[in-house]
Amino acid sequence: MFSGIAEEGRSGAREAWIYDLVNKATNPNFYVGLKFDQLGLQRPKDREVISPLETWLSGIDPDEVDAALDNGGETPELYLSVRDWGLIFTAHPIKPARRGKPRHRLLGVYPAYGGFVNDQHKLRKTLDRKARHYGALDKPFVIAVMGMSSFMDNEDVENALFGNVVYRYSINQPEDGRWVRNRDGLWMRGAQPLATRVSGVLMGTGIFPWNHTHELPRLWTNPWATRSLPGTEPFPTATSDDTGTITYADTPTAGHDVFDLPEDWPGPERSFTDTDQ
Repeated sequence: MFSGIAEEGRSGAREAWIYDLVNKATNPNFYVGLKFDQLGLQRPKDREVISPLETWLSGIDPDEVDAALDNGGETPELYLSVRDWGLIFTAHPIKPARRGKPRHRLLGVYPAYGGFVNDQHKLRKTLDRKARHYGALDKPFVIAVMGMSSFMDNEDVENALFGNVVYRYSINQPEDGRWVRNRDGLWMRGAQPLATRVSGVLMGTGIFPWNHTHELPRLWTNPWATRSLPGTEPFPTATSDDTGTITYADTPTAGHDVFDLPEDWPGPERSFTDTDQ
């Protein structure tokens, strides 16, 4: 899972310090959202985050918050200044039927990223790493990827797998140029196919628990794979030929059919993101 948004100044390693501390805290009635107001360099001690967070949550009534949200109110917010960090927490009530279980993971909404978008580059790096990660396999190998960027589309996946589309022309006759696929993808590079041990890439974009009944991830199949996939159902597919021409095939199967859920799941009640964790 990844987002292709690159934001200057962010540090995944240091931010993970905070995520770990938050998830050491407990509360049976809430999960929390987190935003960074200020990114720090100093590593906080456990008690500097856990104690004030648990104290704050214990003083909030989840039923009152639910009622306020139903009437257009806002979620409770805590600003925590710890060492050189500025942390903004929001409290989100768990569904009443699921309250009373303090050992659930407390952090439910992670900080968003902002910056320039480079989904294709991020996807390509992810696929390159995964393609080399395992040893010799005697079965078809599929890499499953969840792209969280709302900007990612099929063109990004095409370019990452099969190469970028470029305009090729002679400097003396630019009007006679043509669009071709540059062989610089995971599976097409130069004169020879590469990563032939990867039989397919199952690519999901923007699929979340509350919308997975409407859209299935697409299975991109490698036409030069050493071991072809025995089947592709129930997924829509895409593949390429030797010229880099992409062929798409949809499927009549919907997500709600796969998971045996109603077509309008999760129903008309308030969004799953606001009520459950």
